[in-house]
Amino acid sequence: MKEYVSAEQVSDLIRKRIDFLKNTYEGISHHAIEQEGRLEATANNRNNRYYWVHEVKEEGKTVLKREYLRKNNLEVASRIAQKNYEELVKIAIASELKVLKEVECFSDTAEKTYALLPDARKAIVNPGELSRDAYVREWVSKEYVGLGFDKGDNTAFFAKNGIRVRSKSEVLIANALLDCGIPFKYECPIELGRHIKYPDFTVLNVKTRKVFYWEHFGIMDDEGYVNSMMEKYRLYEKRGLVLGKDYIVTFESRSVPLSTQSVENIIKSFLI
Repeated sequence: MKEYVSAEQVSDLIRKRIDFLKNTYEGISHHAIEQEGRLEATANNRNNRYYWVHEVKEEGKTVLKREYLRKNNLEVASRIAQKNYEELVKIAIASELKVLKEVECFSDTAEKTYALLPDARKAIVNPGELSRDAYVREWVSKEYVGLGFDKGDNTAFFAKNGIRVRSKSEVLIANALLDCGIPFKYECPIELGRHIKYPDFTVLNVKTRKVFYWEHFGIMDDEGYVNSMMEKYRLYEKRGLVLGKDYIVTFESRSVPLSTQSVENIIKSFLI
């Protein structure tokens, strides 16, 4: 499936673009350049030549003078060129803002077409990839076989929804995801070339439909554990997965445990 871009993402980008353009316009207006005349420029293989065309008084008359600007007077050429450039930018910004403001608050989206159908019609219509709820349901419902737990493993760490995990920190992560309504799978297998790996959490950004793998490395003061972690990290890299783009990582040690703030920051940055 091609990358999904939601209407909310588009609307958010439009608002950010409008803010950027307004700030740029105001910034240009605040330092308006005062320089009379216009600039003529020619270029050849050796150098650029600049001419300043401006009005002067000669014998009581106003005439246009074309003055060659030498290297020690190129500041005039720079001011005129910058002034002309910023005038063109302001025109372009005004034109762009006019278009963006017309679509800033669009309300009719393809996704809403299905959402507004009566329940009886929803029951017999296939929304394809347009329905967020249907997409999430399908993603969550895909069955998988995780790592499981050894019979001798007596640890009992459970998230709010009853899923068993391997540590208190993973309970913290799982509960935070549940509280934020973020779909996830625990230790769902993925193929990395000839290897099968089980990321701690496979999570779905509902807005963008982007899947992230969330690894929590919880014994950073154990050298053997760190080496194992680095091997997993390098395997991700070899398969083209990029940290911060395809997978996210949290760390802790015995003396520095995972904090709620760290988990919340990850969720806000990547999953909401």
